[in-house]
Amino acid sequence: MRPIVFFLLFLVLCSNSGLTQLVVQWSEEFKFDRRVSIAGMMSDPNFFYVLKRNTSGKGNPAPYFLEQFDASSMAIRRQMEIRFPVAPHSPGVVFHDLLSVDGKLWLFLQGTNKRGRNGRLYVAPVDMDQAKIGEAILIDSFANPVASADFRIEESWNGKTILVMHNDPFDIKYNSEKFYYKVYNNNMNLLWKKEIEMPFRDRMFKVTHHLLDHKGNVHLVSAVHQEREKGDQRDNAVSNNKYHLISYYHEQNLVKEFEISLGEKWISALTFDMAPDGQLVLAGFYSNAANYSISGTFYLRIDPETRSVVQSNMKAFDKNFLLEFLPERKVKKGIELSDFYFDHLVVREDGSAMLIAEQYYMQVVYTYNDPYMNGMYGWGYPYGGYSPYYRSNYNYQYHYNDIIVVSIDPEGNIDWTKKIPKRQMSSNDGGYYSSYTLASNERMVYVLFNDNPRNSAEFRKGTAEPYAMTKPSKSQAMMVTIDREGKFVYNALFAQKESGLILRPKLCYQYSADRLILYSQKGSRYRFGAIGLP
Repeated sequence: MRPIVFFLLFLVLCSNSGLTQLVVQWSEEFKFDRRVSIAGMMSDPNFFYVLKRNTSGKGNPAPYFLEQFDASSMAIRRQMEIRFPVAPHSPGVVFHDLLSVDGKLWLFLQGTNKRGRNGRLYVAPVDMDQAKIGEAILIDSFANPVASADFRIEESWNGKTILVMHNDPFDIKYNSEKFYYKVYNNNMNLLWKKEIEMPFRDRMFKVTHHLLDHKGNVHLVSAVHQEREKGDQRDNAVSNNKYHLISYYHEQNLVKEFEISLGEKWISALTFDMAPDGQLVLAGFYSNAANYSISGTFYLRIDPETRSVVQSNMKAFDKNFLLEFLPERKVKKGIELSDFYFDHLVVREDGSAMLIAEQYYMQVVYTYNDPYMNGMYGWGYPYGGYSPYYRSNYNYQYHYNDIIVVSIDPEGNIDWTKKIPKRQMSSNDGGYYSSYTLASNERMVYVLFNDNPRNSAEFRKGTAEPYAMTKPSKSQAMMVTIDREGKFVYNALFAQKESGLILRPKLCYQYSADRLILYSQKGSRYRFGAIGLP
């Protein structure tokens, strides 16, 4: 599985009356060594792993450490240093990724030389029982090594294989872009490889998503303009009015293309996943104008073999829903919702789905002061001199606000759209303790975030806007449970001051259908826990 995190909570359930009690079960508290931080986490059916990065320059420290924890007792089972093996045809290597592929651990490394990365990707087995790293093997390389180029690795839909890919840097204006794909099993045996030339010659085309299905076929979505991501400060003022779904079927050696368009509407955000029956599900938000605001949602279900649309639907946000975000005068003017980012598409076994988006934006506040010159400062003020007391500062304020949840029934009809009110604001920390984590199963969707303790369950039954969470150390962990009909239940799990640590929602991860793994930290101290999901 992909990187995850841990701090453990236990949810006690009553089978007849639903959610009746929330009990926090904490693990042992741990402490980072100096200049050591968590670099990533992963799991398999029996254990979870913590990868730690060591930045200490004293002596000859190992650059990484790997810890193995027992999934049931949360006790450390083994710890090992990760010292990079010697790679053939490469003077040095740097860390790229660490993955568990169908129960086996693999370390991925990129080759380096004096000019930087040399366009080679290696993989080495990790043996926790013997505490050693095996021989590094070259699995991919660029024809013309370029330091700025990089590799991407995607796990398959069922977690049994991986897709290793790269594309050469775009060098000739009217050349079609080429992608190089290789699929490996959990023993790192090559199953197939293919060079695919994209069916467009416009250098503005960007591949936004890849998916490796259970049959080993590759599906990708391409857009004209790169999609916005949280924290991305590029000025992309124009959204996309169409996407392309491109699939490569390795057994038939066949490439198929499908255009995704909403007519006169502009697609603000789109992602896709595979349903349990193998069909491709595409969903997202759209706008009436060429910007990144949103005025409604859409859903497509496509047969991957015939490329026929099995189900499709599109629905604008109704007035009552928009009034939860905007004043009535703006709604009447046709103002749309802004700064929402599409985070999750949840596809269930019965074909129903949920879309989850969060409002995020960053503000830069420039402040200055010179108390010895009546608030004026700099060269030429006030009499042509320079004040030694000149002070200026850039403050970056991060806002993580409301969450939108859209429910789609098994027939592809957009059933309901709901708002989870949330206000989080912090400065100069990248939103370290902000945002949320999501978990789901066939019955419920669960949203967990740090909240202002004044936002009690009773307070949230009203229509008042929530109080902002601005002090994480004084916040409370809030769990919102959402059923199939869109009914919300708010549960305050615990106050951060009770534990002395603070929940970091963005590092949490759903371990299985009935367990949510979380991570809590403050300074150099941290610990784990688990929430049982009904």
